[in-house]
Amino acid sequence: MSLPSYKIFKIKGHNQQDFLEILNVEINLKQPIVIDVKGLDVDEQWNIIKLIDQYFIKHDISFKFPYPIYVLTIHEHGPSNIPLLKNEDELPIYFQKKETRINVKEMSILNKNKLLQRELQNAVSAKTQGNIEEYGHRHRLIHEKEKELNFYKSIYKDLKRKKK
Repeated sequence: MSLPSYKIFKIKGHNQQDFLEILNVEINLKQPIVIDVKGLDVDEQWNIIKLIDQYFIKHDISFKFPYPIYVLTIHEHGPSNIPLLKNEDELPIYFQKKETRINVKEMSILNKNKLLQRELQNAVSAKTQGNIEEYGHRHRLIHEKEKELNFYKSIYKDLKRKKK
């Protein structure tokens, strides 16, 4: 089992049947996916983006977890919820790692991660997505409050130090 790094699919032809063979229910189960459609015409790019979006809606799959899916295109925004990026430099660097040999501890963590990925795959994505967003919102709120608390603590320390 390798560490998760981006798997890039470069779409050069406009044959939608060939493209549908790339898409499967487990496409983002093992690693993050990048679909590069910049080699196509503008209209064909939109058609492929719509096709990807429809596939995920039809099969009730999330493009955010267990690993994200990104589309490289010349378009900035579109009707799709899938993140559209202009070049590979905009991809999150978290998954941009060189593959190396992994040790025993890392292997056990990856095996545990594999089980969790299967659980995520079996979950209903619409319900789970709402829970994940709520969980993320709460953590961002805690982070903001903690940051504010640390700011006030630093002011208090400064005032206490100047008072002496």
